[in-house]
Amino acid sequence: MNRKRLRLYVVANTPSGTAALSNARQICRECLDGDWDLEVIDVVERPDQVEADHISAVPALVKKEPRPSRRVVGDLSDHRRVLMALEIFAEKGMAPIP
Repeated sequence: MNRKRLRLYVVANTPSGTAALSNARQICRECLDGDWDLEVIDVVERPDQVEADHISAVPALVKKEPRPSRRVVGDLSDHRRVLMALEIFAEKGMAPIP
C-alpha cells in the first residue's frame, strides 16, 4: 500500500502554527493509523514552495496523495471536519457525514 502524504503550511513558533501542528500530528496518530507522512513547511523559510503550491492563507493542511489534492485552512481542532474536508474516510471506521 502506498503511503499517503499531507503537507502543513505554518508560520513556525506562532500560536496558530503550533496549534495546527499539534492538531495535524494528533490527527495522523489517532485517526490515520500511521499510514501518513506529514511534511511541515514554514512559510517564512520556504516562500518558493508556498507560491508554487498556491497557498494564500495559513495554517493550511493539504492532502497531496492520494489524488485529488484537497486542503483545509485553520487550526485543525475539529478533526472530523478536517478529515471530511480532505476527503479522508474509513481509516478507523469513520464514515462521511451526509
